[in-house]
Amino acid sequence: KCKGDVEKMKRKVEGDLKLTQEAVSDLERIGSELSQGLQRKEKELSSLMAKIEDEQTLGSKYSKQVKELQTRIDELDEEIIMERNNRAKAEKNRSLLSRDIEDIGNRLAEAGSHTSTQIELNKKREAELAKLKSDLEESNISHEGTLAALRQKHNNSMSDLGEQIDTINKNKAKSEKDKANMERDLQ
Repeated sequence: KCKGDVEKMKRKVEGDLKLTQEAVSDLERIGSELSQGLQRKEKELSSLMAKIEDEQTLGSKYSKQVKELQTRIDELDEEIIMERNNRAKAEKNRSLLSRDIEDIGNRLAEAGSHTSTQIELNKKREAELAKLKSDLEESNISHEGTLAALRQKHNNSMSDLGEQIDTINKNKAKSEKDKANMERDLQ
């Protein structure tokens, strides 16, 4: 009977050993799978961190471009102010010249003489007056052409800058949205 009990116990121990070995094998396999999964997750995390860094770099680049464009807008505004000041000065000079011309014309009329010398002098002065008027008209036309060109240039620049700012703001918003999505995915 003892021998039978020993055989029974031996079979029981061998069965338990086999079950234990299978359990150990399963645990080793699960550990290996978990290790591989951890490596994959670490690679994914590394990739996402690189993407976030790229997005931050892009965001910085867009911020710099916005600052540069804002500086250019400020410069163009200063140019407009200077052009307005120049136009005001030109208008003032034109007014002064017109008064001078009128005064010269009045003096010529008062000093009119019937002698041939005086008539020649008057003709000379009238020619100078006409030349001054012509020069003034040419100056005004040239000034107005320059002003129109500057206005057109400014309007084109403002339009271009507005489009660039809109594009940059859209890209920045997209980058921030992608960054937020990546950060949320990491959590």
